[in-house]
Amino acid sequence: MSVIKDMKLPAPPPTGMAARYEQAWNEVVEEQPPWKKKIIIENFDVVSGRHVYDNESDQRMMDDVVKEAVRRAEKKD
Repeated sequence: MSVIKDMKLPAPPPTGMAARYEQAWNEVVEEQPPWKKKIIIENFDVVSGRHVYDNESDQRMMDDVVKEAVRRAEKKD
């Protein structure tokens, strides 16, 4: 029998509201045109645990995407 020490198990999938937010986020991002997806995925820095976009228009676009994801997650019942 082989035993692997210090092996990290994958994190369990999110449940409850976390799962709803994640699903809504993925749906909203998937609906975006390719150029917006690229901005969402690649054009940010992480500052104090938050995604921050240097370009103000990118940040506004991202704020709208987040608002839509939150709206969808909290709407589903």
